[in-house]
Amino acid sequence: MDDESESTTRASSSQTASSRPSQFRNTRLWELMRHAGRINYPHELLFAVITVLLSLLLAACTSSNSFLRGIYILSFSYRTASQTSSGANDTISAVFNDQRNETTNIVEVRVGYFGICVMTNMGSWICDTQSSNLARAVRAANQSDPLNLLWIGNRFQSEAITTAFVFISVFFVLGVLLLGLLSPLSSETLDNLSRGRLMTFLNYWAAHSPTARAYSTWFMLSATASAFIAAMWHHLAGASGTALTKHLAFEAIECHTGTASIALGWVTFVLALCGVASLSIQTWSASRPSEPGRVLMPEEADAADETTRVDMEQGEQLPPPPQYAPQMRQQIDAELLVRLLYITGQRGTAYYARNPDPWPRGPRMEREMPHGYAETLIDEDEY
Repeated sequence: MDDESESTTRASSSQTASSRPSQFRNTRLWELMRHAGRINYPHELLFAVITVLLSLLLAACTSSNSFLRGIYILSFSYRTASQTSSGANDTISAVFNDQRNETTNIVEVRVGYFGICVMTNMGSWICDTQSSNLARAVRAANQSDPLNLLWIGNRFQSEAITTAFVFISVFFVLGVLLLGLLSPLSSETLDNLSRGRLMTFLNYWAAHSPTARAYSTWFMLSATASAFIAAMWHHLAGASGTALTKHLAFEAIECHTGTASIALGWVTFVLALCGVASLSIQTWSASRPSEPGRVLMPEEADAADETTRVDMEQGEQLPPPPQYAPQMRQQIDAELLVRLLYITGQRGTAYYARNPDPWPRGPRMEREMPHGYAETLIDEDEY
């Protein structure tokens, strides 16, 4: 009895284990995993990271959050130590430096692409995308800005930097991301997905159409060029703005460039360059001659036919056929073969040609075969 109960328990446990995959296939998690198999993880993850970094760069100083206000292009603050540059007018320098003694001055102004943050002398931060709102908030907090740091930051934001190239980069990267998610798949890829197999992500782009790969490469190349211009513009604008503001204010204002924003710009450019290199390598590998046994996609076959036609029009000839070719099997008219066999006297052979059944049914047909025409002539000569 114990053996029977143990075997019954094992059978029930095995049946439960075998039913788990079928139950798991019906869950939403399984559908999510099947959809995840369509995603080209290295490329799509790279493009998503580029988009996030560019979005963070655009969102700099738009909120009083410690992370966002730490990303800025340029910062202005009043210098605490008295310092006069050599060769400067002493009277004007004294006027600028006397403004630092006010205890109600704002401490720092940080400038981003869309937002500006102001730090009061009480240690609180006020951030907004409109300089007029910031000015009202500063006056409401009984804070003063004698050297117009807020106005300098607003002028720098509106005249020295531009967001056009950053938006162009985001647009093209999103286009490449959508092409990677929505481009058509090969029949083999769809068959593997229908069977529940997760695709190997390193070979995924080979299943896309050549048109999608070409557009992705060109879009990513444009995004890389825009990211390079944006990073270079950002870097030069911050460096030049720092130098000009410090010297024009007779060093009464202390300026710093944002290290985090500069790093984000150049890291985005490097990642975009890696994406272009990867897409170019995969496009080149997909354009190589196919291996034996590899079935070409319809667009690949059309491209190969077009290339062959262009080569023939330009004067290139196909290689000559080999001298020896095995004899090909040909289709022969059965009725014509029967008539030829009948004329040559091989009526028995012709009989089998007319009757393909290899087992004659009648007893007479099993004992003797009908005579041919040539045999009948020989019998008449003997008589």
